[in-house]
Amino acid sequence: MLRIFKAQFIRDFADRLIRIENSFLGNQRGLTPAQVALAWLMAQKPWVVPIPSTTKLAHLQENLWSADITFTPDELNWITTAIGEIKIVGARYPTPVKK
Repeated sequence: MLRIFKAQFIRDFADRLIRIENSFLGNQRGLTPAQVALAWLMAQKPWVVPIPSTTKLAHLQENLWSADITFTPDELNWITTAIGEIKIVGARYPTPVKK
């Protein structure tokens, strides 16, 4: 199904995620927000495989390094809790698509 997002919602959500990632690991482990996000996704289940895209070789290398990042149970819990506190706004589907 097609999801239509308002740009402001996307910016607010992305800003909140970056603040979460930076406040938790930015200075402690020297990880980029993208690395935290990718490593957290891969830690959820063994079959979760994020597919990031980039046009920059340096970002590709950072993304690949995410596969080597492991979090402690406390770190995973902190990130998951912080993400869970983000308020989701807007309808899941636009009105014409609803069944």
